[in-house]
Amino acid sequence: MTFYTKLAWKSHIAEMTEPVSNRLNVLRRLAGSVWGCARTTLNTTYKMFIKPIMLHICEPLIKATEVTLKSLEKTHNQAFRLITGGIKSKTIDAMLLVTGSTTICSLLKEKALILYVKLLRIPMDKFFSTYENVLKTQSGLIQKAIKLKKALQIDDKPKASLYP
Repeated sequence: MTFYTKLAWKSHIAEMTEPVSNRLNVLRRLAGSVWGCARTTLNTTYKMFIKPIMLHICEPLIKATEVTLKSLEKTHNQAFRLITGGIKSKTIDAMLLVTGSTTICSLLKEKALILYVKLLRIPMDKFFSTYENVLKTQSGLIQKAIKLKKALQIDDKPKASLYP
């Protein structure tokens, strides 16, 4: 992980997309035009071989701008074009529907909310539940997760367990 003083995350995303593009070459070989694997095999290969690299330490990327995330989204869409055998004019929504996946931005939001809930549930620690913004012009990961939680109307109170 590379820390960037302006919280733009460009260098971190650039370091992530390089190994992902190398692994896309493996997926490209498996999805060859003469001989190729089935779509389910390619989708499983993507989920187990490429997607973990894209989502490794991705929670802070919730603060990145859309322009910064564009290269990550581009490699994500390239993988789905390889899996579905689609051409560039095929809509991304159709490829996502066929593969049963979601956009990279929604995956980042999901991971950030999961991290926020995990931080809230640390026993004997009230730091993250009373965390205030220390930056004047930018909100941090916690503030963005709180805004997202409110926008999605998610209750942060744990539900009572059905089992003893």
